Amino acid sequence: TTAKLWVEALYDMSDSENFEARFEPSLDIGLSQFFSTDERPATVSLKIAYLGRFDNVPAKAGLERLDSTLTTTLKVLY
Repeated sequence: TTAKLWVEALYDMSDSENFEARFEPSLDIGLSQFFSTDERPATVSLKIAYLGRFDNVPAKAGLERLDSTLTTTLKVLY
């Protein structure tokens, strides 16, 4: 099992109120080794991630300041 977190902040140098931030915590869980052979090991894992995007000054009035995406991925590394 692997847990990760990345964060980035983007600033507008001409307008201090206009900044954006993005963050993504994720969890990668190893499930098994279905397709493994002695010569070529393979692993199957499930990744769950939440991506958040914050915009302090949206481009258009009425838009949300925080947008998010939840993803799940089944990975086979062979």
